[in-house]
Amino acid sequence: MNPIPSPVPPNLFAFERDEFSDLNWMPLAFRYRLDVCGLKMGLASWLSLPFSERISLLGLSFGNENEQVIWAARLKSAMAVCGLGEPVDLERWVDPGTIPDDVKVKWMECSAEMDFKEWSRLKPIHRYALCKLARGKQADRYLIQAVLEFRGAFSRE
Repeated sequence: MNPIPSPVPPNLFAFERDEFSDLNWMPLAFRYRLDVCGLKMGLASWLSLPFSERISLLGLSFGNENEQVIWAARLKSAMAVCGLGEPVDLERWVDPGTIPDDVKVKWMECSAEMDFKEWSRLKPIHRYALCKLARGKQADRYLIQAVLEFRGAFSRE
């Protein structure tokens, strides 16, 4: 008898699928949603949410301000049900109009440069991911994979 496979989490980037599909880490799509809503939650709180709730939060629509308000309310409700209290309020993430200098430097170090034309064609979540990856501890591991994945999205348009 074959075990029932776990549902594949929605909205994971291809470079995250191997390590993040069990949702033992917060995928960038979830971190993006937190930052756009100006919320912070720790890994322990994330792991305290039932797996099905983490899947659901990743799958909810998040394309406009109304959907973002609904998503934040759903997160707060889920945290309350689990006895986790409220997420911490932070300054909201603002999509940069130009490539931040520290991101350019890290890209050059990783040989993953991107010009402004490519940058401007990216979706806000892609720019967010590249900013986070360039500033994070895992930059050398994921940055090039992310740039290649996002460039591949251009060819499918």
